[in-house]
Amino acid sequence: MGSTPTRIDRAPWYAKKAYSSRTIQVGGTAVTLMQPTFTTDRGLIDADTKIRYMVEDARSVLSRAVLIPDANRISPLLGELFNPENKMDFSPSMAWGTIKPKLIKIQKNLAAPHSIKVVGTLDTGGMGSVKFYNDGTGDIHLAKRLFEAGLRGNATLTYLHEASHKYAGTVDHAYWKKLTGVWRDNRIHWCYDPKITNDQALNNADSFAFLLYHLPGPNWRY
Repeated sequence: MGSTPTRIDRAPWYAKKAYSSRTIQVGGTAVTLMQPTFTTDRGLIDADTKIRYMVEDARSVLSRAVLIPDANRISPLLGELFNPENKMDFSPSMAWGTIKPKLIKIQKNLAAPHSIKVVGTLDTGGMGSVKFYNDGTGDIHLAKRLFEAGLRGNATLTYLHEASHKYAGTVDHAYWKKLTGVWRDNRIHWCYDPKITNDQALNNADSFAFLLYHLPGPNWRY
């Protein structure tokens, strides 16, 4: 995933990267795939299928999430992701009251026409990013390698992470990471790196992406 989005001025026309674009219909909505031109890097192979599957899976999990009536259904998951301080008085219901409206914003915007840029290498060196410009526009960028074999689910996870930046205003306080060699209850231990507060978790992009990732449902295809 990428760094916290910042606002920058658009480059003059002669400094801009050139992109080719194609429209992919996903559930009756146009999603525009943009890829750099004038590059030695090959574009995304079987792009229509991969982008369609990713968007469909993201929309599907968001639809299930916003229909969850109350926090009791997912209180252990909310506690793990949104109570990093392990406070005894943590309220899943209060946390869900903050989380759900942001999920609705993401769902609404990913159901509408939008564009996705898939590039060989991101300027940030990460897997995804959002660039916000002072004219109010911004693009979700995804690294092409997210769609490679062996990384199942990573494209959708990163897409949701970046969409939470773009549409819900989340930032990157920390990333949800696996601690190598540390076991708890016969499973690998995951935690935030660096440590964050409960308030920060409620506006942390990875918190939202992994909440959606761990909800029950079909496995993501890309």
